[in-house]
Amino acid sequence: MTSTLRRGACPSLSAPMATGDGLLARLNPCGGALSPPQLAGVAKAALQHGNGLVEITSRGSLQIRGLREETVEPFTDAVAALAIVSNEGVEIRTGALAGCDASEIADPLPVAAAIRAGVAARGLSGRLAPKVSVIVDGGGALGLGALGADLRLEALAGDGKARWRLSVAVETGGRGVVLDRAKAEEAVECCLDCLAVLAANGPASRARDLPWQAFAHAGHGMKTEEFQLAASKPAMPVGEFLLHSGAVARGFALPFGQAGGSDLAAFAGQLDPDRALRLAPGRGLLVLGLTPGESERLAAAARAYGLVTKADDPRLRIVACAGAPACASAHLPTRGIAAAIASREPDLLPDGAVLHLSGCAKKCARPAGPSLELIGSPSGWTIEEHDMCADNERLRSLTRIAAGFGPQKRRLA
Repeated sequence: MTSTLRRGACPSLSAPMATGDGLLARLNPCGGALSPPQLAGVAKAALQHGNGLVEITSRGSLQIRGLREETVEPFTDAVAALAIVSNEGVEIRTGALAGCDASEIADPLPVAAAIRAGVAARGLSGRLAPKVSVIVDGGGALGLGALGADLRLEALAGDGKARWRLSVAVETGGRGVVLDRAKAEEAVECCLDCLAVLAANGPASRARDLPWQAFAHAGHGMKTEEFQLAASKPAMPVGEFLLHSGAVARGFALPFGQAGGSDLAAFAGQLDPDRALRLAPGRGLLVLGLTPGESERLAAAARAYGLVTKADDPRLRIVACAGAPACASAHLPTRGIAAAIASREPDLLPDGAVLHLSGCAKKCARPAGPSLELIGSPSGWTIEEHDMCADNERLRSLTRIAAGFGPQKRRLA
C-alpha cells in the first residue's frame, strides 16, 4: 500500500500522488545532484514500473508518472538501489550551479546548510506547512529570482564582501524585505526566526497568508520598510556556463519538461559515469566539468535524443501538462499540440509570455507570469489570457493549430 499524503504535501518517492494517469512520484536529489548511472537507472525504472515518461519540473525535481499500486514498491526498491541522496524536511533550495558558478556573487551552500541545521535544532520541520520553502540565491548565471518561495535570501554585491537580503512573500502578492545587506550569520538567524513565526501560526501557515507586520520583529532589528521587489525573468538552464575551475557546464532542457525513459537512459549512457549532473529549475539538466569541445559534442548527442540545446528554442516558452492519452483526465493531446506550435508557429508568443496547454480544467503545470492558455474540456477547448494581451493574428494562429485537435468551445478574456 502507498502512504497517504499529508494535506498540501508534494508527492514523493514514498508517498506518490494519484493523478489522471496513475500515481506520480517525485524525487528531489540534494542539490539536484545525480550521476549518469543514477539518471539512467531512474529512467529504466520508469520504463519498467511506470508509463515510461520522465519529467523535470519547473522547480528542478524529477517526476515519474503512470505508476500503479502494485508497481510502487518495486519502483521504490529500484530507485533505493541507486543510492540517490534526497532532500528531506523543509525545502531549502540553492541554484543548480551553486558553489561552482564563476559569476555568482557568493557561495550559497554554507548559508543553506546553516539554515538546515537551525531548522533541525529548533524542531521546526514538522511544525511547518508541507510546501513551505526557502531559496538561498548566490546570484550568477542561473539565479533563482523567478522561482517562488516563502522566504528568499539573495546575495548582494558589496565592498569586497557579499551581504544578504532576506525577503518574504506578502499577502499583496509581492515581496517585503525583512533584512537588507546583512552578514550571512544575521541573515540565517533572521530566516529561522521567520520560519518560527510561520510555525507558530499553525501547520498550514504560508508567508503569503500573513500580513507584513507578522514578520516585523523577526531577527536582530535590521528591518527595512516594506516594499515590492520586481519579479525576475526566469533564467533558462540551456547553453554553456563558465565554472570557477575554468571548465564549463552544458545545460539542456527536456522538451515541454518530459522525455521518454529510453531516450533519457541512452543519453545518460553517452556520459562518463563519474560526470556530475545537476537538475535545474526550468526543466533543465546540466552536465558539469566539460571542455568547450566536449560541450559541443555533447550538444550534438543531446539533439539526437530530442533534448532542447539552445536558449532561443520556442519549446522553452510552452508549458504542457501530460495530456491525452497519457492522462485519463485530459481532453486534448497537449504534447502533440505543443510540438505542432513549436514547429509551425515558433514566434506565436509576444516577448516574456508563456503558452500553457492544459488537457482539462485543473490547469496542471500552470506557469507564473503572463500567459496564454489553451484548456481542454469535454466539448472542445477554450483560450484564456492572463496578464497579457495577444493580438488577433496570434490568436488566429493558435486557433488554426488547435482546431486540428478538437472543436473550440469559447474564448474567455
